[in-house]
Amino acid sequence: MANGVPNYLPGFEPDDVKKLLRSFFGEIDRCFPDKKIVWSEWNHEKLDKPAGYLCKYLGYSRGTDFLNAYGYSVVMEREQEDAPKETSRKKPVSQTENRKKTNPKPTKKKSTGLIVALCLLILCLVGGALFFIPKLTGTGLFDSTPKAATEFDKQIEAVSKLPVVSGSDITYLTNSYNNLSPSEKAEVKNYELYQSILSDYAVEEYNIMVSRVLESQNFEDMLSVYRELKELDPATQNSISGFRELKKSLTGLAYDTILSYKNGKVNEMHELIVEFKDLFSKEQLENAMLNYAKWGGFLKAEDYIKSLLKNPRSYQLYDGSIGGFGGLSYHSDDGTAFANTVSAGGYYEIEYGGTNSFGGSVRDKIKVNATVYFDFDELTVDYAYIGEDRRGIESLIATPTPKK
Repeated sequence: MANGVPNYLPGFEPDDVKKLLRSFFGEIDRCFPDKKIVWSEWNHEKLDKPAGYLCKYLGYSRGTDFLNAYGYSVVMEREQEDAPKETSRKKPVSQTENRKKTNPKPTKKKSTGLIVALCLLILCLVGGALFFIPKLTGTGLFDSTPKAATEFDKQIEAVSKLPVVSGSDITYLTNSYNNLSPSEKAEVKNYELYQSILSDYAVEEYNIMVSRVLESQNFEDMLSVYRELKELDPATQNSISGFRELKKSLTGLAYDTILSYKNGKVNEMHELIVEFKDLFSKEQLENAMLNYAKWGGFLKAEDYIKSLLKNPRSYQLYDGSIGGFGGLSYHSDDGTAFANTVSAGGYYEIEYGGTNSFGGSVRDKIKVNATVYFDFDELTVDYAYIGEDRRGIESLIATPTPKK
């Protein structure tokens, strides 16, 4: 039982378990038609195994909680007035028997409670589910307090009739429910209505939230709300007015943001591409990946220049520009018409300063060429070449080929 709550409340079990419950309780009803289980008359051989399985599967740590949740009470012995009465003629008492009654031998008083406790412990070990460990009161009966559950049912009905449900109403209900014991929670009859109230209130709150961010058109705020809403189930998402508009508007803003990012935002650029890949059009995804590759390549070009310096840490960037990268080239590696390779080429003109191989200070401008290959399934790029040799990339820079 997680946090004191069973895995399944009565009425919300899987269909196959419901069939087992009907069969199990049908057998109990035949033995105890008044739903008052007498433990001393419990059929261990027939009922222990299914009871232990159901108790464990449904998430009840105690058998009494399980039975109470389904409307059954448990007592140790049948009450005297309920016991079957025997009518028989009295036999004459002999003098020997009379003496025994007059002078009984001293006997040791049996500890009934200890015997019962030992029996229950053995049953728990055999069943494997701690099934019938009772919560005993001072009188020896099991606790059963349905009053709190009844009061909570009334609270749910009262809130459901309000024209407008406020945040304080929701807080009041959730606090009341959390204060119930596991057995009391199992007695709640309006649980489904309670969940419906919470869901409707959440949808209203989301509607207000979406309306506000759409009005502001602030990318960070819209992205934060979208990330929260996309974790909801599809049915709840469809109940939120403006959710589709939020996705459409945010997709356009995400695309514009990626294209505005430069070398200082390469990681953020890739995170947005991964997050919106299914919302981008084919053209948007290609352009976003090309921009990611360009500015990722700028960092690679700087790493190349640092490798030429005596002290790479002395590198300073003064100015830089990007050329080429006019588009993507699609071509086949195996000579067929199917284009299975996507690449692009470009160059970087970087003005930099640092310490050269002779130890002197230098300020220079260099052109670094790059060839990039794309994997649109994994959304990754591979820098096949970064250096000053221009061979092999001229055609990629000048004439990107359309996809066949």
